[in-house]
Amino acid sequence: SWHWLFGSRAEIVAFRGWLAARAGRRVPFWSISQAVDMEVTAAIGASDTAITIRNIGYQRYLNGRSDRRHIVIKTLAGVSYYRRITTASELSATSEQLAIDSALGVTLQPADIESVRFMHLTRLETDAVEIEWHHLGVAECSTMLRSLPQ
Repeated sequence: SWHWLFGSRAEIVAFRGWLAARAGRRVPFWSISQAVDMEVTAAIGASDTAITIRNIGYQRYLNGRSDRRHIVIKTLAGVSYYRRITTASELSATSEQLAIDSALGVTLQPADIESVRFMHLTRLETDAVEIEWHHLGVAECSTMLRSLPQ
């Protein structure tokens, strides 16, 4: 379930445009997990194709799951890097290494990273979505999203 709160007419117009582009259930899109799913524990070099994270059991429990292969690395500077996890290995009881499909092209320290989150290919669950209006320029919307196989 996703929930949006809009504080201006411009936000509502933008959201209605986004809904129109989805064409109800027809057009899938990538959604980002609402949780911080991983914590990077070592610097990522510009040419590195692996990242070291705090052990979350990825290699043991999630490795190979199609709904846990895509991530977004968001930096404090506002830059997002989208990558696909290709393999994983457990380094110790406290750390794991995830191989990614391509290098970031920049060096990132753990302190530079705001979050690492899973991404899911999703679609709207229904063709009709209601926007509830509260007063001039303020509205909210709740709808369900369905994860799709990747």
